[in-house]
Amino acid sequence: NNNCYIISDRFGVKPIYYTAVNKILYFASELKALKLILPLEHNYTNIALATSSIGFYYPLTPYKNTYRLRPGSILNYKYGIIDINCWYSPILKKRTYNYNYIKDKFLDIFNDAVNIRMKTDVTVGCSLTGGLDSTSIATTALKYNNNRPLHVFNAFVENKAELERGGDHDNINSLRLANEYD
Repeated sequence: NNNCYIISDRFGVKPIYYTAVNKILYFASELKALKLILPLEHNYTNIALATSSIGFYYPLTPYKNTYRLRPGSILNYKYGIIDINCWYSPILKKRTYNYNYIKDKFLDIFNDAVNIRMKTDVTVGCSLTGGLDSTSIATTALKYNNNRPLHVFNAFVENKAELERGGDHDNINSLRLANEYD
C-alpha cells in the first residue's frame, strides 16, 4: 500500500537518520552512509546549537533536511509525506528522597560501576581532562585497582592561548565540528 515504516528502539541505542529527496525516503544508521549516496549540505545553525550545548537535540543533525528519529518512535512514509508518532513512552513515577539517601545511592552506583571495570587482566588507563568526572573516576579506580599501576593520559593543546584569544569560540567550534563531518 506504498507505506514505508521505520521504527526506532525505545532508548535510541541504534540511531536512525533519514531524509527525503524528490519524494524518495533515504535512511541509515549512520550519517556517513547517507553522505555516500546523497550530497548533504551543512546546517550551520544546528552545528552552532550543538557546540554551544551538549550535542544535537532530536531530531537535529549537522545537515539540512536530515534528521534523527527520536527513540521510541515510528516513522510512516507515504507518497512523500512523513508522519512520526511515539510508540513508547516510559511511565515515570515521582519520588521524594532525602539528600543523604541520594548521595549514598549515587556513591554506591558510581563505585560499583568503576569497580566492575577494574576487574580485568589487562592494564587499565584513564583519560584526564581536568574536569570533575575524569578526576573522580581516576581517584576511584585507584581504590579498586589492587595496587596495579593506573595509566593516565592527558592532551596538550599548543596554541590554546591563540585559540582563546580569538573570542569567537562558538564559530571556531562550529567550524571544527563541520570539518569533522566532511
